[in-house]
Amino acid sequence: PRYAFVALLSIRSLAALYTPISDCDEVFNYWEPFHLLLHGYGFQTWEYSPAFALRSYLYLFLHVILYVVCFPIWSLAQLVGFSLPVGKVATFYIVRFGLVGLSSFSDAMLFDAVSASLGARRGWVTILMLAGSGGIAACSASFLPSSFAMSLISISIASLLYALSSRDSTTDQLAGLRGCVWSMGVAGLVGWPFVGLLALPMAVGLLRVLPLRSVVVVGLQAAGALGLMVLLADTVMYGKVTFSPLNLIAYNVMGLGGDSTLYGTEPWWFYIANGIINLNIALPLAAALPVVIGLRSIFYPARKGDSSMSSRKNDSLTEIWWIAVAIFCPAFVWVLCMSLQAHKEERFLFPVYPAVTVCAAISLADASHYLSSTPWKFSKVLGRVFLILGVAVHAVFSVSRLANLVSGFSSPIGVWSRANAELLAMQSAQPKKQILCLGKEWFRFPSHFFVPDGPAGRRDSQVRFVKSSFSGQLPDEFHGLAPSWVTTENCPGSPGATDQLVQTDAFSQLRQHIVRVLAATRTASETLNSWNQEEVVC
Repeated sequence: PRYAFVALLSIRSLAALYTPISDCDEVFNYWEPFHLLLHGYGFQTWEYSPAFALRSYLYLFLHVILYVVCFPIWSLAQLVGFSLPVGKVATFYIVRFGLVGLSSFSDAMLFDAVSASLGARRGWVTILMLAGSGGIAACSASFLPSSFAMSLISISIASLLYALSSRDSTTDQLAGLRGCVWSMGVAGLVGWPFVGLLALPMAVGLLRVLPLRSVVVVGLQAAGALGLMVLLADTVMYGKVTFSPLNLIAYNVMGLGGDSTLYGTEPWWFYIANGIINLNIALPLAAALPVVIGLRSIFYPARKGDSSMSSRKNDSLTEIWWIAVAIFCPAFVWVLCMSLQAHKEERFLFPVYPAVTVCAAISLADASHYLSSTPWKFSKVLGRVFLILGVAVHAVFSVSRLANLVSGFSSPIGVWSRANAELLAMQSAQPKKQILCLGKEWFRFPSHFFVPDGPAGRRDSQVRFVKSSFSGQLPDEFHGLAPSWVTTENCPGSPGATDQLVQTDAFSQLRQHIVRVLAATRTASETLNSWNQEEVVC
C-alpha cells in the first residue's frame, strides 16, 4: 500500500496543479466561505444564509486543518528548490494537494483490501485501473463534498472488505466495522448527507460476519458523536440551533423552501453518458461484473489452493457475495437512485467513482483469467493480451480526457493567476484601491485566493458583479462587521473601523478575526433567496 500511495499521489498531484475548476459551486459554496474563514471576507451564496443553512461549516473546518497540516510540507518543498506559487494562490494549491493526498491514501487502502480479500491478481489490476483513471484524478482535487465523500467511501469499502476477509479474528472484524461505519459517517454527516444511502448495502455485508447488536452500537456511536459536532459547528456559525444535513435533505428531497430543478434537469441516461466520458471503458466493465463472475463461478470455479484470484480458499459463491455487497451494490444503488432524480450534475456521481473502477478491475481480471483457463491453444497469451489491452485502453482514454480538460478549460485559472501577479506588482509600486468587474462569465471566477491583499492584509482589490445577460441570482458579500481594511475615512464611526479592530498582539488579532467571521456567517442580505430570483447588482 505504501508504494501504491506514492504512485497515486504522484499522478494525482499533476491533477492538483493543472486541472481546472469544473463547477462554479465549488468556488462560491466552498472556496469563498473557506476564504472567509482564513481572511475575513468572501462571497456568500443563499445556501450559507442563516435562513436556509444548507451547508456545514464543520466540513470547511476540516479543510482548515488540512491546510495547516500541509503548509509545512509546501514550505519545505519551496526551501529545497521547487518553484511553487506563493501567497494566497499557494493556499489554493496547498488545499488541492491535501485533497489528492487524502484520495491517494484512501484508494491505496482500497487496493490493499482488494488484494487481501480477493487475491493479488485482482489487486494489481485494481491499482492499475485506479492510477489510470482520469475521472478520479480530476475530481480528487475538487473542493466538493461529493469528492470528499468519494475518498471516505473508499476507506469504508476497504474496511468492509477487511472485516469480511477476517472471519477468524474478532478483533480485525471489529476494527473493520469501526473503520467502515465511522468513515461512512464522516462522508454522510460532515460531507454529503445523500451518501448515507450507500450505508444500507454495506450494513448487509457487515451483518454477514458481525452480530446486529455490534453494528447498531457502533453506528449509533458514530452518528451521535459526528451529529453532535455538526450541530455544534452549525449552531455557533449560523447563530441559531440548526442542523445543515437535515436542511439540505429537506430542500433537495422534500422540496421545502425551494426546488432543485430550478438549476436544470437532465434525462435518465445522463449519468451513463457522463460516466462513459469520465470513466470510459470502466463503466461497461463494471456493469458486466455480475455476468463475468457468474460465468467464471459456473465454468471455472475456484480450485483449492488457487491463490491467484483469492487470498483464501473460498468457494465461488462467497467471492460473489463479497464483491456484490461490498463494491457492486453500493455503486449500482447510487447510480440508480441518482438517475431517478430530475436535477443531475456530473459531481453527483463522484462518490462511487472508485467503486465503479474497482468493479471494472475485478471484471477485467476475472475475464482475462477465464480466457487464460480455456483449452484453446493460445489461451494464456489471449488472456494476457486482453488484460493488458483493457488497462492500456482505459489509461489512454483517461489521459485524453485530462488533456481535453486542461487544454480546453484551464484558461480562467491562467488568466486570474496573471491578474494576481499584475495586481501584486501594481500594489508594490503604488498601493491603491482596485475594483475588478465580473460580467456574464462571472462563474469562471476561481475565488478570492487569486485576488491579492495589500500590505498588512489590507483589502486593496475588490471584486464586483456588473449587469449582464445573466438573469439569475448572483452571490453576495458576507456581511457583518466591517473588515479590518476599512478605515475610519472609508466609514466614519463604523464599529468595525481599523482603529478598533487592528490589535498589536497575535491573540487579539485572532480574537478580532473570529468576531468578524462570526458576525459575517450569522447575517445575510435579504436579497438572497432559494428561488434563483435576480437581485439588484451594481
